[in-house]
Amino acid sequence: MPIFKKQFDREEEKARHHILKKQFGKKKKLPRGYGLHALVALSHYPELKDISIEFVYGETDSTAYCRPVFSTLLNSAKERTYRVVISKKIRKSKEAVRFHNLSFSAQIGVIGHELSHVAQFIEKSAFEMAEIGLRYMDNDFKRELEKGTDIRAIHHGFGYQLIEYAYLVTELQKQFPDDPYYQTYFTFYMTVEEILATMKELEGEE
Repeated sequence: MPIFKKQFDREEEKARHHILKKQFGKKKKLPRGYGLHALVALSHYPELKDISIEFVYGETDSTAYCRPVFSTLLNSAKERTYRVVISKKIRKSKEAVRFHNLSFSAQIGVIGHELSHVAQFIEKSAFEMAEIGLRYMDNDFKRELEKGTDIRAIHHGFGYQLIEYAYLVTELQKQFPDDPYYQTYFTFYMTVEEILATMKELEGEE
C-alpha cells in the first residue's frame, strides 16, 4: 500500500536533497528552481530511475503536461526521452493554477501526475504512443486516459496532493463560471470523492 502524506514539508525534503539527487537524479534534466520538487516526486517512481526525463518550462495553457520527445519516439519504450513541460505563462483566468502559484505539496502532486503518464508510456510501443496522440482529442478516450493516470498517481502516494488540486479547481469553478477548463475539469480528472474512494480501497487492501 502506498504511504500517503497529507503535505510534503519543504524543509524536511530539503534535508534529503543530496540523497534524492543521488538516487533519483540519473538521466534527469531537472527544472531550474523546482529540482527538489521533481526529485521528491521521482522518489515515488522507482521504475523511472533509469528513464531519461527532461523538465522544461513552456507557455502552455496547462499547469503541466508530458510528452515523449518526438526524435526518440521510435526508440524502445525505456530508451526514449520524456519531457514534462511546466507552465511559465498562462492565461489570466488560469493564473491560480499556474505551477508557480501552487503550494509546495500541490506542485509535487502535479509532477507526480505527469510522472504517472511517463510510467504508463514506458509500457507502450511507438505505435501505441502514436495512437494515444491521435485519440487524445476524443473526450471518451481522454477521460479514460487521465482518470487512469490519476489512479496510478494515487497508487504511487499522491492522493492528498490530487485532492488539494481538485479542491482548488472546485473553488475556481465558482469564480470563473464561464471558463471551460474549470467547468469540464472533472469530466476528465478524478473528483475529490473519487480520489478518496480509491485511497480507501487501497487502505482496505493492507
